[in-house]
Amino acid sequence: MKDIKIAIAQFAPKFADINANVTRQVEWAKEAREKGAQIIVFPELSITGYCLKDLSLDFSLKPDSEKLKPILEASEDIAIITSFPELGDDYVPRISAAMFYKNRLIHLYQKIHPPTDGMFQELRYFGRGDQIRAFDTSWGRMGLVICRDLWHPEEAFILSADGAELIIAPSAIPARGLSSDGFKITTSFEMLVYTQAFANQVYFLLCNRVGFEDGIGFVGSSVGYSPEGRMLYKMPEFDEKLEIINLEGHRLASAREKAGFSRERRLDLFEREIKRINNA
Repeated sequence: MKDIKIAIAQFAPKFADINANVTRQVEWAKEAREKGAQIIVFPELSITGYCLKDLSLDFSLKPDSEKLKPILEASEDIAIITSFPELGDDYVPRISAAMFYKNRLIHLYQKIHPPTDGMFQELRYFGRGDQIRAFDTSWGRMGLVICRDLWHPEEAFILSADGAELIIAPSAIPARGLSSDGFKITTSFEMLVYTQAFANQVYFLLCNRVGFEDGIGFVGSSVGYSPEGRMLYKMPEFDEKLEIINLEGHRLASAREKAGFSRERRLDLFEREIKRINNA
């Protein structure tokens, strides 16, 4: 993996205003590029806002939609990872994240685990993705997961086994579980990002949104870890912010040389045991 500068855009989208959100993301991408970033990452559903519910189908987009054309055009000199409700060929919307670069779509990922429990009702309005694939970029091999996927660490394992060196997680995580030590949810996702970066020997970056929708406050607190488990950044609660971080390729090689977690994998064994469980 090459050294790379990545901008984490802790962003508060304007609910149900695609044009406003696209315009702001283009502006943020320009600012990030001027600061030397080669990639900018926006949160989950940052094109439309999160609480779409019955509006999900109405606001769903194809990746080549004219409404996303300014993002495509802005990707000439900086890769842009953004997220929107994607309209499938079956007319079922899915929560998707896309990387655009050099005026083309590089990769599209559909959320595998949209939750429906407690305050979350995603499966009422969205379908599920059915592929977990790493993809090649100018800087190295990468993978995407979205929000609740983080709580299913087998995804990061599969991406790492597929050659990913960097995993990026656009998210829309609300503030929950306030205690004297802060929000318990931030402790939860920080621990997950750390564990998956360290255990899979990858860079793992989470970009969480801020702002309020439908009575829900999104906590921010975006965080990233290196392959050695070193914290790279932790952003503030609730505030919009653009953070530029440096990823050093040699740290990936060093982490894998010092500890052989990735070399010790038994994919053949896992495949056999999963088939046994599925057939039980």
